[in-house]
Amino acid sequence: MRYSIIIPMYNVAGYIAKTLKSFTKEAMRDTELILVDDGSVDDSASVASEYLVTAGISSFRVITKGNGGVSTARNAGLDAARGEYIIFCDADDCLGEAQQDCSCDFAGLANRLNECDEDLIAWPFYNYQDGVLSSSLSESMVRPKGVCSRNQFLRFNLLQGFKSRLGAFAVKRSLIEKYQFRFDTSCTLGEDVEFFMKVFMRADSVRVLEQPYYIYNKHMGSLAYSYNIRRFEAPLAMGRVSEYMKTHEDVAESIDADVKEYIDNGLYILHGIYAFDSCIARIGGIGPKRQLWKDYITNYLQVEKQLKMKLSAMNTAPFGISRKRLLLFGLSRRLYILMRK
Repeated sequence: MRYSIIIPMYNVAGYIAKTLKSFTKEAMRDTELILVDDGSVDDSASVASEYLVTAGISSFRVITKGNGGVSTARNAGLDAARGEYIIFCDADDCLGEAQQDCSCDFAGLANRLNECDEDLIAWPFYNYQDGVLSSSLSESMVRPKGVCSRNQFLRFNLLQGFKSRLGAFAVKRSLIEKYQFRFDTSCTLGEDVEFFMKVFMRADSVRVLEQPYYIYNKHMGSLAYSYNIRRFEAPLAMGRVSEYMKTHEDVAESIDADVKEYIDNGLYILHGIYAFDSCIARIGGIGPKRQLWKDYITNYLQVEKQLKMKLSAMNTAPFGISRKRLLLFGLSRRLYILMRK
């Protein structure tokens, strides 16, 4: 078996068919689909099974488990996988070559992947929101091409804006099992970045495909459109990424100093400020904003302490965050602390 595609499902009966449309009988000759139903209360599992059977696809398994969150679902998929490469796909996204109707065809991606044998194969992706499809690549970006080293890929990814998503790479299962990588089940936001950053730091060779092969659907039902104080779990996850790098000398020694600084400080700052910006954008109003700061200080004081240290340690603003944004963040944080006294 060449590929295992892991798709966690939770109450996705209404749109799982669009995701599964990516996979055809011809494209699935050496690929297995592993669908993990994480305690859905709708008929997600039966809808998915019926669709695949009707499409003539037999190389799939549906794992049904009690609700435990997306990390437990992905871990169950990893435990069951038999493929040489692992690919993840969310149940509301699409995997493969983009079609005119914003669906995908996995066959085009499978053909490209069959030419590769690196530890990690990565590709750009599309964002789809409000009827608009946009690439994760910018016109001015220095784009990685072909095969690159671990350090080169991390540099592209962290310092030069080549964004990654969980569905935008294939990784050898032997690499995952060698280092016993699994998703942190205590974390509900940021667990995906924690997982793939650790994988990236262990991949000796990386091939980067030029064409986007994933459509990330942003919709009003997603976590991005709600106030959720647990967003601050994401910087904590980045702290674990930093700790992993620092406690494994063979990893740290293979990475340039500025890349290490970004992993140690920049990722934490980036995800911490993103958590604030996202919460503020969803909560609205001066009173509720004050509640946000109260929730933050009460529940995530460890984030507050780490951010203060990392803001002092980071010599330059992390990619995607302006220096002005850092200064404004620091000012608003200090003002709230003064108001509490």
